[in-house]
This record gives sequence, C-alpha cells and structure tokens, in this order.
Amino acid sequence: MSGEWGYGRDYGAMVPESYHDFFLGAASVAGALVGLLFVAISVKPEHTQAGGHAHLRLRPAAALSAFVNALLISLFALLPVHNLGHSSSVLAGIGLLTALTVLGATVRELRTTGFRAPARTLIAVSGQAVVYGFQLAAAIRLILDPADLSAIGDEAIILIILFAMGIDRAWELIGASSPRLGRALADALNRQGAE
Repeated sequence: MSGEWGYGRDYGAMVPESYHDFFLGAASVAGALVGLLFVAISVKPEHTQAGGHAHLRLRPAAALSAFVNALLISLFALLPVHNLGHSSSVLAGIGLLTALTVLGATVRELRTTGFRAPARTLIAVSGQAVVYGFQLAAAIRLILDPADLSAIGDEAIILIILFAMGIDRAWELIGASSPRLGRALADALNRQGAE
C-alpha cells in the first residue's frame, strides 16, 4: 500500500481510507432505511397492489431503488482492491432503467385514464433519473481512472442525494399530511410554539 490508496496487483485502486467511515456509515443507514421501507409498505399494502394508480404503486419502487443503490454502492466501496466504477456503472444503469420505467408508467397512465398525477411525481422521478445519469458518469470516470478522487467524492454526494430522494418518496408513501418534509416539520414547530 502506498499513501492513502491501496493498490492491488492487477486489480486497480480501492476507495481511499479517508472515505471508509463515510461508506461504512452510509451502508448502515441504507440498510436501516430499506428495512423501514418494508415496514411502511406492510402498513400501507394498498400502494403495492394492482388496481390503484400507477404512480402510487410505483412510489415504493422508486424509494427502494434509491435505498438499495446507496446500500450496494456503500458495500462495494468497502471491498478491498475493488474498482467502484464497475459496480457503480451497473447499479446506475439499473437505477436509470427503474426511474424511466416509473416515469413511463406514470405518463402512460396520464394518457389512458386522464388521471392527473401530481407534477411533483413527474419531477421527482425525472430528478432521480438525472441523479442516476450523474452516477453513471462518475462510474465511467472511475473505470477509466480508479484513482480519480473527485469521482469518488461525486459518488459520495450522489449517495446523500439518493438518501434524500428515497426518504422523500417514502414520506409520500406513508401518506403524510404534507408531501414536503420541510413543511411538515415547520408546521409541527409552529404548533409547538403556539402552545
């Protein structure tokens, strides 16, 4: 091993030691969020059953995609002598396919039933697709240069964004009174201040 990077013979570089704790913590958080998402789905199973609106049925898929992507990227980043670019590119492709499937189903539903899905749903899923596109770009940079520290930093930031997006989708899934977490917290603080 030399410096901050560990080089495996013929394997490429692993994630630098300075990111180890971040990816370890991210893996723990992602695992917990996946478990909580399954609990939320079991409490509101109507969101996963056929017969409802497609954009409602696909909310759990969008949240699960974000959390599982974050979990697997974090675990792959912890592997010794592993080029994160390879696994990240595959997971970005799967995430992009999932986001485009959700987007396509929502648009199809708009055309066939005339049901108006919230613009927020279309924006959220489109945003998730863009994030997976950025993840794919960072992964390609890591495949070409495993020691590209800025690409690893981009992967870390993408994980944080995926957590936020997955939490947002899960928040909608449980049917919270306000679809915006920030607004719900502000309302709660206002009520507490009025007492």
